[in-house]
Amino acid sequence: SIFFILFLPPQFKFYTWLLKNAVTILSKMNYIHSSNLLKKSLQKNPEKLLYTNESDLVKKIKKDSAYKKILSILKKEIENGSLNGQVILGDVNKGLNVNFEDTDLQFSLHGIKKIDYLAFKKNSKFYNLHFRLFDIYDFDATNYDPLIWIPVKMADDLEQIGILKNFEIEIQIYDSITFQ
Repeated sequence: SIFFILFLPPQFKFYTWLLKNAVTILSKMNYIHSSNLLKKSLQKNPEKLLYTNESDLVKKIKKDSAYKKILSILKKEIENGSLNGQVILGDVNKGLNVNFEDTDLQFSLHGIKKIDYLAFKKNSKFYNLHFRLFDIYDFDATNYDPLIWIPVKMADDLEQIGILKNFEIEIQIYDSITFQ
């Protein structure tokens, strides 16, 4: 609320103003998901977001090269005999990192944390997949390169004092995998 903002230290008032303008700028740059999620994080109590297979976000994810990486990770799980389970992402040494190339996806999904999946065998070479990607909309200035560190640090500071709020994101996807 405006009353709360009046009692903030000057740098936080500036950050708040800057982030509200960033929502507009991101939208005008056609970074729709980045704009929408940043706007949601400015709400008093943002609820968990659920994206279904038919959503524009999932359509964009499926076009990104990172999606092939996600399918590759799931394919390895199936090859190892696991038709359902969970994969915790982030371990670069194990190849379990997923980085989107699309700028809107990079800014909106700061890092997929895990994948829950279920594979249904149709025949010896074909599996249907139902999986969910999980992320938390948050900011952590330690995970960014110096070029974008300053705006992320501002957002991290606003998160620490409760102006920006974290919220969960769940993305449901249906697809299939064919083995050679």
